[in-house]
Amino acid sequence: MKLLILIMLFSSAAFADWKIGSQKLELVQCSNGSCMISKDCSSCLALKASQHKQKSDVGPGGTNPGSAVCTKFHKAGVIIAMNDEGGTNAFCRFSDGSLLSLDGLWHW
Repeated sequence: MKLLILIMLFSSAAFADWKIGSQKLELVQCSNGSCMISKDCSSCLALKASQHKQKSDVGPGGTNPGSAVCTKFHKAGVIIAMNDEGGTNAFCRFSDGSLLSLDGLWHW
């Protein structure tokens, strides 16, 4: 029972309504279930990046490896979004405006 509750909490937190200020982000779960991506992303830069993850270790100064991949390989910006519960999540914002959570950008 405790495991079920933990899974439910994790699931709802991971794919909650994310916002930057008052702007609600339109996100869906990536096809592999391990990240979030812009909702209307059939040929966007975020989708292409998620299909060709970069190999990365921890970034400079202990930064998130996804952050290093976002800025170094994709020349994109990292943004921080917040949900209604006060949780935060980082996303890579590509030049076409599409978003991908940082965990969708890299692998060990």
